[in-house]
Amino acid sequence: MGKQSKRKGGKRKSGQQTRPTGLVDDVQSSNPPAAGEGPVANVIKKIRHGDPRVRHAALVALSSTLYDSSSLSSAAADAGMGNFRRDSGAASANNPTLLRALAERILDPDVPCATAAAGCLSNYVGFYAASVSGMTVTNEESEEVNVASEVMVPIMLQRVQMSLEAVNSLGEKISESVNTTGTSAAASSATAKNNKIGSQANEKHWLSSQEQWEILSLTLQTLAGLIENCPMAVQRMSGGFSSSTTTSNVFASLLQVLALSANFLKLLDRENVAVQQQNQKCEEPILDAATNSARALHSLLDENDSLIASIPTTVKPATAPS
Repeated sequence: MGKQSKRKGGKRKSGQQTRPTGLVDDVQSSNPPAAGEGPVANVIKKIRHGDPRVRHAALVALSSTLYDSSSLSSAAADAGMGNFRRDSGAASANNPTLLRALAERILDPDVPCATAAAGCLSNYVGFYAASVSGMTVTNEESEEVNVASEVMVPIMLQRVQMSLEAVNSLGEKISESVNTTGTSAAASSATAKNNKIGSQANEKHWLSSQEQWEILSLTLQTLAGLIENCPMAVQRMSGGFSSSTTTSNVFASLLQVLALSANFLKLLDRENVAVQQQNQKCEEPILDAATNSARALHSLLDENDSLIASIPTTVKPATAPS
């Protein structure tokens, strides 16, 4: 009798499902993976990868699978019925380590990566945390609550400041260009050429500002959701203006968003007709950011007597581009 050929082990085991993110659900395994191994560790490696293309691909995949609105709603329903298994070995949306890694990516120097991470956390807060009572408790031993209040809140506020600085700088450049650019019938050819170059540079400024407004809007939406659903997060942001902590500036930052939104909308109105048509899509994230900022302000001040009492009547938002 001839020898029986051995099967190569290249096939996946039955019951094992692979997702686009690289996550693997092994329904036959009841033992959680060791630290530094398993689907969560693999995903975190990708979203912390040195190549922004790898990070962005992993974050986009997460946003369409684990952090998709329908997936989060389903997970929240399962958690409400007690069917959610965090230690099953599969990656879960409320995994504190994964949430921490996603929060870190909001400060990513690559704006598309930061935007994708903000989108994941915005969906998590809106479709999962808002439906699960675990975020509403004041139990400091809860990992999810600690990540939300001690990690996500400071990072969100830092991202708001970063985007505000970028938007303010871009607004000044756009405003200067609007004030100096514009050809007339008597303009020389050299002046017309310079105006064309200035118009092209202005277009790039508008595109960059649109990216910043989009991530700012998503960040503010997440921040508002944390304020509404996580009391510990509210406490974190209620240090008052006498405190020197970064989070004490949240009220002034939210006011600054409203001021910059108004000024950017004025800049859009001052652009010529062709540029207005080209940049109409920039108006939506500006309006969204203003709406989310107002929502965060309302939720933060709602029945928050200590924070209201600490707000001086002379507080003014930072100067916005005119």
